[in-house]
Amino acid sequence: MNYGYSGAFFENHLHWTLLDTMNIYETLFHLDITLPTVAQPAAAYVPFVRSDKLVFLSGHIAKKDDKAWVGQLGKTMETEEGRAAARAVAIDLLGTLQAAAGDLNRIVRIVKLMVLVNSSADFTEQHLVANGASELLVQVFGAENGPHARSAFGVTQIPFGRLRRDRIDCRTTLNKQLVHNAHSILQK
Repeated sequence: MNYGYSGAFFENHLHWTLLDTMNIYETLFHLDITLPTVAQPAAAYVPFVRSDKLVFLSGHIAKKDDKAWVGQLGKTMETEEGRAAARAVAIDLLGTLQAAAGDLNRIVRIVKLMVLVNSSADFTEQHLVANGASELLVQVFGAENGPHARSAFGVTQIPFGRLRRDRIDCRTTLNKQLVHNAHSILQK
């Protein structure tokens, strides 16, 4: 099935075929990823809410050296650092998704990723920054379940100067067909 990724995209990630045959936790081990525990909310909200077949995850911030990652693409940081921050918030999201689902192997499809990137007015590589999260989701959930629809937008500010805000929608087998709507804040 073609998900619109170029041949070069998959050529650079041939190991995904191997990862597709592993369970999620074997894949995370192979990628040297340790999932974080769910962070305590910093305000008047909870980390996730279940409603019938839906689970909504609250926002996340990317951390670098255990501190909030703040900055603005095109002004205080370059695209590659933004990609690294995107990957970091995706890892944090996976930790909360695991808490919400009980087991990441129950996730049967990543549906949508929406990314808001804190960027200067002349920065135009939000889509490349978002690849940091998108590529990790494909690595973790495989070539069938990981590719997703995506929107990436540049914004001039995100609260507290953080780098990004992401939203992920995914489907799982919990309660027969539980749909997860995961929201995250990745910010430098």
